[in-house]
Amino acid sequence: MKVLVVPMGSHGDVHPFLGLGEALRERGHHVTFLLIEHFGPLVRSLGFESIPLGDDALYLEIMRNPDIWHPRRAFSVVAGQLDQGTRKTYELIERHREPGRTLVVGSTLAWGARVAGEKLGIPTVTVHLQPASLHTVHDIPEYEGKVLPKWWPMWMRRGLFDLLHRKIVDPQVAPALNAFRSELGLPPVRFVVRNWMHSPELVLGFFPEWFGPKQPDWPANYQSVGFPLFDEREVTPIEPELARFLDEGSAPIAFTPGSANIFGRPFFEAAVEACRLLGRRGLLLTRFPEQVPKDLPDTVRHVPFAPFSLLLPKTAALVHHGGVGTAAQGMASAVPQLVMPLAHDQFDNVGRMERLGIARRLLPKHFKGPAAAKVLGTLIDNPEVLQNCRNVAAKFAEDPHPMQKACEALEALAQRSSPAVQ
Repeated sequence: MKVLVVPMGSHGDVHPFLGLGEALRERGHHVTFLLIEHFGPLVRSLGFESIPLGDDALYLEIMRNPDIWHPRRAFSVVAGQLDQGTRKTYELIERHREPGRTLVVGSTLAWGARVAGEKLGIPTVTVHLQPASLHTVHDIPEYEGKVLPKWWPMWMRRGLFDLLHRKIVDPQVAPALNAFRSELGLPPVRFVVRNWMHSPELVLGFFPEWFGPKQPDWPANYQSVGFPLFDEREVTPIEPELARFLDEGSAPIAFTPGSANIFGRPFFEAAVEACRLLGRRGLLLTRFPEQVPKDLPDTVRHVPFAPFSLLLPKTAALVHHGGVGTAAQGMASAVPQLVMPLAHDQFDNVGRMERLGIARRLLPKHFKGPAAAKVLGTLIDNPEVLQNCRNVAAKFAEDPHPMQKACEALEALAQRSSPAVQ
């Protein structure tokens, strides 16, 4: 197959698709990535072809908008970028497809891939990285820290969701999408996020059943494959200075507010204070050094990036924003997690980890040094929490090849769609 892969988002959103790309390449398929050029160097360093959907400046412009991390306004920021991204994605897929040989894999918001599949007849797969992307009236995801009462009857739940999509979600995304569809001679669509964005051919969940069980109202063609856990370890090893820091003392606490977060200075200030209060070493991870407080103590270090699969097993805890990729790496490494959820799927992710007994949360308004130190103290040396972490980590060993399962699902779709494709 020629597989066109379209990830949308930050490093945490791109990494899983690189893991899929490597697995597809090992099975003899040709993989090309369509994505923001900010990630082009990484993609090319792994030996893949990269076709830019936009330049580095576009990515940084989006990340500089503080509303991208607001629990209620974040979706509007994302929706504002979808029109241009959908058109560009469609045009590039149309240009680079090879009829009878091409399959397209797109992330949750790769709507240009969804339109291309419909208009051009290309087999298309939708990949969701987190359960919150699949709306359900049964096990309703946690949004903005709000949980729907379990006693609500189904008719009330369905009515609320219909109202939410008709009055809030669709008005932000459907007009531009339907205008583009009209240009292509396609009919208008409604309930875009709830129904339309899922490919009618195949929907994959890049998370396991034990983290997000399949719900009765999810797409019938949905399959769970598990967490990819790709983290650049092949091309970005741990630097010698970091390796020495990890080996020369007690296990540090790792802190990251997200790879794309440029507003993390208060988070890191609280991190340094929490380490001081706990008498623990700390590690601050960010590619934006201007966020890091000046004159760090010798017990706290800053590094731009380190592969979590190599780093986290040597840490005492992980403190982060609740991104599903970071959360999965923490679970696989059996470390307790403190989460400061900001927006998007982060509230739902930490809720699932809390139910597993491996994490706790602090909202941004409460994320101060003393509060973070107090919560971390209840996690790091808690035998029950540590045992829960080991139990969850053991689940990863039970299903060690999630991307092989994903490849098999893609190959089966390609075979059904075009028997000549192998």
